[in-house]
Amino acid sequence: MGRKMHFFLDIQQECMYTLCMRINKTRSKKMELPESVSVLERMRQSRLDKLHRIGPVLAGSLMKRKDQTGYYLTDKVRGKTRTTYVSEEMYAEAKQWNANHKEAKQLLDELSEIQRVLLREEGKAKREPGKDT
Repeated sequence: MGRKMHFFLDIQQECMYTLCMRINKTRSKKMELPESVSVLERMRQSRLDKLHRIGPVLAGSLMKRKDQTGYYLTDKVRGKTRTTYVSEEMYAEAKQWNANHKEAKQLLDELSEIQRVLLREEGKAKREPGKDT
């Protein structure tokens, strides 16, 4: 198979994986990943690049209380709920930071799964001398 065709198949495989992840996002946490080391390395780099560009992050849940002005951010610290007031003026920015946090968390989960498969494939390559992956 020619180099261009091999590259096309790798890209096609990565696109199919991405589509499957979007479809299965709510169904399952486990990712189905290709075994091709070159595809996995490109997937890993793609997620690292996205993570690098993500911007400020803010963990927790944003909500508005009916009886008060402004919003509240809640999260857990050592088992205790922590609440932080968020003004009306800061809400849009805090909401974006919160979305960034969720995206970063998803990317980190994906990176961990990709790295796990790469680790497994590297172990296989070392146990099977003479086999290229």
